[in-house]
Amino acid sequence: LILGKAAGVRISESSGEPGGAMNINIRGASSINATNQPLYVIDGFAIDNSPMLSGASSSAQLGNSAARNPLNAINPSDIASIQVLKDASATAIYGSRGANGVIIVTTKSGKHNEKTVFDFSSSVGVQNVSKRIDLLTTSEFIDVINGISSDAGNGVVYDESAIASIGDGTDWQDAIYRSAIIQNHNLSMSGGSEKSYYLSLNYFNQEGVVKNTGIEKYIGRFNFNQNVGERVKLGVNINRSVVKDQNGIDGTNINEFGGPIYTALLYDPTAPIYNEDGSFYRSPNLTINNPVSLIEGVDSNTKTHRTIANMFVNYNLLTGLDAKFNFGYDNLTSQRDIYNSTLTIFGGPVNGIADKALLERENILFEYTMNYKKELFENHFFNLLGGVTYQDFISNSFAGGISGFPSDDLGTNNLGLGDTNSDNLQSSKARNSLFSYLTRLNYNLYNKYLLTA
Repeated sequence: LILGKAAGVRISESSGEPGGAMNINIRGASSINATNQPLYVIDGFAIDNSPMLSGASSSAQLGNSAARNPLNAINPSDIASIQVLKDASATAIYGSRGANGVIIVTTKSGKHNEKTVFDFSSSVGVQNVSKRIDLLTTSEFIDVINGISSDAGNGVVYDESAIASIGDGTDWQDAIYRSAIIQNHNLSMSGGSEKSYYLSLNYFNQEGVVKNTGIEKYIGRFNFNQNVGERVKLGVNINRSVVKDQNGIDGTNINEFGGPIYTALLYDPTAPIYNEDGSFYRSPNLTINNPVSLIEGVDSNTKTHRTIANMFVNYNLLTGLDAKFNFGYDNLTSQRDIYNSTLTIFGGPVNGIADKALLERENILFEYTMNYKKELFENHFFNLLGGVTYQDFISNSFAGGISGFPSDDLGTNNLGLGDTNSDNLQSSKARNSLFSYLTRLNYNLYNKYLLTA
């Protein structure tokens, strides 16, 4: 939504898989070791933008450590406006968290004294790999190998009978890629009288161009505002989402740890996908997995529930002076399951590897501010903001891995069947709080020149 629309903001994808994170740098990178991601403020509530569960696991040996997009919980169709704060004075009220810039997201709301309006939109599309890597065909590969062997004074590796049995060979990129369907459906209702409301539902499903990858999202939002008399305004914003990720296992890993894309570029095109008995072919000359065995033999899924809610009460004390109390709550629960089956070179020798991880986060905000607006002289506007903020962050995580299963049938659904001599358990809990005072002074001249302090 902001790509190419805001000066000084650079946006790039950290991963090409569905649901992958976006790298957003505002006025360049500000740190070598720490994160350079901006702070996100949604409807006045600074959300927890720390890393989510990735698709990687040390226990399962294979996985993609690329970050997930923490904003997957927000429906882009619900966004009314996005404001990017870049300079130091504008971001100062957010403390050190605003050092990398602040992105303020305002969601849609109903309008007072407006009839109920229903809106529905739907889209379906197809995605394909636009340009594949140009590799040797089967016949070209055979000619090269036979030529190398002949130049070394040896006989050909592939004689006429071998070439006949190989036939067309295997295009490994064809074997792992697919035409991927992407669909997005939105339904919203808005309106109001003295009260205004906005209600929306969203379903999004994107298959990955690599088989057995994709993302599916269910998102609901309810925004409500009401005027109580002439001085009091109430507001409630609730966003609920369920995100299901089929994680790709291609990342930065190489050799035997490589994923389907990596191995498809290296695997022998004369090799079949399956042996005659239906098992996956495994090259005697390579230590990497059969690309298709990775797609069918490794299940990596993450399911994330997230609720972001905030409520505010605004009271007009006198002309130009408002007091506002804001309460926010952000709860995230995520579970990742990875099963590396006996079809792969890691899972086979140990009778399957299962890994399960759980992450729970809570973010609670209490904020009280007072805002005074005054037109001192004609075209001279003065705005003073002051307040106090308390925010509490709690994080719990657990991860467990085990191997040695009697069968691949149950996957990660019964870790107790594994060999307890191979188990690996980890857990952690962290809590931190922010308590801050803030002030900001804006001076606006002719609605053209702005001084902020």
